[in-house]
Amino acid sequence: MRDLKLIKKGVTHSGKFHTDDILSTVFLRKFNPSIEIERVDEYEADDFDDEILAYDIGLGEFDHHGEFREINDYGHPFSAFGKLWRAYGREFLENYGFKNVDLAFEKFDLYYVSKVDQGDNEGYNSIETKFYENELITKFNPSWFEKKMNNNAINEQFVKAVDFAELLFDNWLRQLYEQIELGDIEKEIWDKAIENEDEGVIVLNERIPWQIFIKKDKESSVKMIISKSDRGGYSVTSKDSRYYKVIDSEYLTFVHPSQFMGIANSLENAIKAAKISLKGDLSLC
Repeated sequence: MRDLKLIKKGVTHSGKFHTDDILSTVFLRKFNPSIEIERVDEYEADDFDDEILAYDIGLGEFDHHGEFREINDYGHPFSAFGKLWRAYGREFLENYGFKNVDLAFEKFDLYYVSKVDQGDNEGYNSIETKFYENELITKFNPSWFEKKMNNNAINEQFVKAVDFAELLFDNWLRQLYEQIELGDIEKEIWDKAIENEDEGVIVLNERIPWQIFIKKDKESSVKMIISKSDRGGYSVTSKDSRYYKVIDSEYLTFVHPSQFMGIANSLENAIKAAKISLKGDLSLC
C-alpha cells in the first residue's frame, strides 16, 4: 500500500464533479495538503506509481467504474471515496488522535462513507436517511451559462467545492471525536452533577451536551440544568420548557422569550433562579 504523504499528484475525471470525487480529494489533501490535483478526460491508472494516484478514473485500485464492482459491508458498490477510506481510514483516524480507531472507522463509514458509496452508484434519492451534504456539494457545479462565459469555470468551482467539503469533513470528525473519545469524560461530569442534585436542579462543572443523558434516562428527576454560559455568567436551562419554565426574577439578567433558559451573573443566583422557577411550576403546587 502506498504512502499517501508521498503522493505528489492526484488524478481524477474532468467535467461535472460529484460528492465522491470531491470528498476523495479532501481526503487526499488531509494526508498531503500540497498535493496537486489534475482533472483529465481519460487516464490509465498505474497503481505502482508512488507519486501519482488516480481516483474515480483509470480503472485502477481507487476507481469503481470497472466491470467488476466490489461491494461494501452494507450491500452497496464502493465509490472511489469508499475505496480510499477502506485503505487509509484507520491510518487517518489514528493520526487524528482517535484511540478507539476501529469504532471510529465503523461509525464514520456508516454515517458518511457508505452513503457516498450508495448515492454515487445507485442515486442519492435511494438513501433512506437523506444525505443533504450531497446537494450542498454538487450545487457548486457551474451552470451552462457560467461555463459559456468562462472556459475554466468548472475547474474553479471544483476548487471551491473541495474547500467547502473540507469544512464539512472537519466538522464530521469533530463530532465523531466527541462522541467516541469524550463520552466517558462527559459521563463522569454528568454523574457527579446527578449525585449533587438538589430539588430537581443540577450544576455541571463543564458545558457538556447534557441532552444526550436526559434522553437516555427517561426517569430522571432533573428539571433544571445549570452550567457556565459561553457569554459569561451561568445559564439556567429547562429540561423541557413545556413543563418547566424559566421565570424572570431579580436573580437573572436575561430570560429568553420562550422561557427555556435564562442567564445569571453568578452560580449562586443561577441556583436561586432555578429553584424559584420550579416553585412557580403548577405541577409542584
